[in-house]
Order: sequence, then C-alpha cells, then structure tokens
Amino acid sequence: MAFARLKGGHSFFMQNRNLLQIDEQGRMAHPHRLMSLKNFILGFSATIGLTAASAAEIPNGPITLEQCIQLAIENNLNLRITNYQPRLAAIGLQSTYSAYDPNFNIGISDGNRINKARQNPLQFEIPTSTTDSFGHNYGLSGMLPTNTRYNLSLSGNESTGFSGAAFGSYGSNARITLTQPLLKGAWSGDRTRMNIRMQKLQIKNSSFSVIRQITQTVSSVELAYYALIASRENVKVAEETLALTEKNFSNQKRR
Repeated sequence: MAFARLKGGHSFFMQNRNLLQIDEQGRMAHPHRLMSLKNFILGFSATIGLTAASAAEIPNGPITLEQCIQLAIENNLNLRITNYQPRLAAIGLQSTYSAYDPNFNIGISDGNRINKARQNPLQFEIPTSTTDSFGHNYGLSGMLPTNTRYNLSLSGNESTGFSGAAFGSYGSNARITLTQPLLKGAWSGDRTRMNIRMQKLQIKNSSFSVIRQITQTVSSVELAYYALIASRENVKVAEETLALTEKNFSNQKRR
C-alpha cells in the first residue's frame, strides 16, 4: 500500500520527522467512521478505469486517506480480475438469448433427364423425351420466449421438356407450422428460460463480489491508515516521556 513506506519503527520517526506525513495538518481531520459513504463512492468510482489504467505511482509529499484508497484499488490485481466477471456474465447472458435467434435455410435443385426412344410391343415407337426440372425452397424456423416453435416454408418447382411436343408444368407451395406445448415446461419453464435466469443471477452475484471486494479493500486501508496515525501519536508520547524522564534523571543527579 501507499503508506507502507512509512513503516520503519520508532527510530525511523525520531530520526526522520520531516519526511512524508499522512495528512496530519489538522490532527485527525478525517472522521473515524470506517467505510464512510464518501470513501466507498471514491473506491467504487476508481474501479471504472481498472481495466485500462496501469498501476498508479505513489505521490511525493503528504498523502490523504482518499489517495491511499485510490492507490490501493488501482494496484489491486485481484480486484481487476474480479471486475471482469460481470462483463463475462453479461456476454454469457447474450449467448443464452441466441437460442431465440431464427434459423433461415434455402435449397435449390436443378435436374435434366433424357429418355431414349424405344420400340413398344404394340408396334409403335416411343420418341425420345427430354425433361428439365428446377426447384427452390426457403424456410424460416425458430422458437419464441413463450416456448412456441414456428416453421415457415415456401417452395416452388417447374418442369419443362419435349416429347414429340413441348410441355411444361409449374407449381408452388407455402406452409406455416406453429407448435405450442401445453404441459411441457408449464411450471418450471424450459431449459432456455432457466439458463437465462441463471445467467442474470450470475451477473448480480459477480457484481456483488466486486462491491464486496471494494468494501474490504477500503476497510483495510482505513484501518491501517488510522492505526499508523495512532502509532505516530504513540511515538510522540514516548518521545515526550523519554525527554521528561531524562530531565528528571538529570535533576536527581545534581542533588
């Protein structure tokens, strides 16, 4: 953390009083309440740029509690990783909705048939015939959130040829099919809707995990921050006690 540089024991503080101090100009100007709303908002806002921001540098000079919290969050790799979980869960939800995407299919067929001339037992000849055929079909199918399955199809065909004389035939067909289960999945829903609900719960759970980790980080920083200030105050009290003891000892030696 940013204030780790200040940990060096009592001798460090007595020999380096003019070095970095943690916002003691106003003597505990920050409130003692842990996890205050202001600090939580600051911590939550710092996570917005977690994925793009690099590790923050420790500033020179006095450092405030808010700066400590921001540095701790920006340098927390576990929090960066956890911050990706809601996004991954949202992508999973989108892929689950793809079960409702329609399916489109198309088919084309083309054929040619030639029947050679042959002799009929009734003593007449069947002439050579040539037949060309072409067919095409289109279909659209899928499922609705109500578990209704639909199937729309359109097809057409034509056949032309020559067998002593030209001939031709044409046809088309359209069909719509709807299937709605009346009992299957009536109580618990089908698998797709169940997966959607699970993915939505996963998004909420991962979001709460991010908030919980931010809360823990901010709480730890505040505890360490105020503990360090208390330690510095104890050092000052110890220095004053030592000075008073030395003064009393000198006075006793003079007597």
